[in-house]
Amino acid sequence: MTNSVPTSAPVPSALLAVAIQAASTVITVPPTSLNPQLPPLSHFVGSVVSRSRVGANAVKVAIAYLDRMKSKLPKSARGLPCSCHRLFLASLILAAKYINDKTYKNRSWVSFTDGLFPSSEINLMERQFLDIVDFNVSFSDADFASVSATVDSCELRIKGILAQSTFAFAPTAFEPSTPPRESTLGKPCLALSHGFLPSPATPSPIPLSMLTCSSVSDAGPHRFTPYQVPQKMIPPSVASLSVASPY
Repeated sequence: MTNSVPTSAPVPSALLAVAIQAASTVITVPPTSLNPQLPPLSHFVGSVVSRSRVGANAVKVAIAYLDRMKSKLPKSARGLPCSCHRLFLASLILAAKYINDKTYKNRSWVSFTDGLFPSSEINLMERQFLDIVDFNVSFSDADFASVSATVDSCELRIKGILAQSTFAFAPTAFEPSTPPRESTLGKPCLALSHGFLPSPATPSPIPLSMLTCSSVSDAGPHRFTPYQVPQKMIPPSVASLSVASPY
């Protein structure tokens, strides 16, 4: 336990990838592209974690809470585009409060989300998250081991992808009579920007305001500005990684 507002080192890329995967699979939602006011989940998770500086331990606890939430929701549950954003935010807030004796007030989280959710809704989503998980905010050794094993596995896969990319993109010597082919390295890969988005589903939210986004749809246009995180943010080649985990 600490006695001050958390100021931690950047969260490892593998842990962020697992957190994004956990948040994106809690409930089936349609693509965020259906709501232009909403940032991609991967951007939202990375930005909130970086701005709040809650640290790796809080993110691990949040992943365990998301898994707990998933086990409580019916498999037929369907959310709206912002549902995974709300569930991740609530889990991270509760995790930060569990880890630290003194932590941020909820109005600070409004700033960390760039005003995407007002304080009143953050308060509500936190209370409802607790209600759904039966106020079980424990984090056991088994929880820690499970999350750590998933992160370690993801880290190995990231290293493998980066190693393959380095080998594949190594300079090639061309014969004088063989002109080099046009490079495609500078062209955007559309698949990467949607790697963490859940499969499209028909919006059919369960009767929980946790899983609605009235503030996003009613507040008018909103521009979300992702935090400029350090260079150790998730590499582009990892953005489409599918983490093999129970989350």
